[in-house]
Amino acid sequence: MRGPESREEFEHNINLLREQAEDIGQASEGQIGSFMAFTEPELRKLRLLPNGRINLHTIDEGLRLNANTRNFMASLPPLEEEGNEE
Repeated sequence: MRGPESREEFEHNINLLREQAEDIGQASEGQIGSFMAFTEPELRKLRLLPNGRINLHTIDEGLRLNANTRNFMASLPPLEEEGNEE
């Protein structure tokens, strides 16, 4: 897995995670699952700088790994199903 190559790419990954959490937070309670159980408290710890960028000192390792992994997984091609060949 390739990590982000710049601060801009890293902030992009974190912001995508924030958007996903907002979308899931608006969904029904049954769809929240373990993603929000882990991610929501960590996202609440995020602080912004006066210029609107994310304060990197407020991102812990778990949140960083979650954001970068989710971005990597989204870039993978879909899996092909086996067993449907005739």
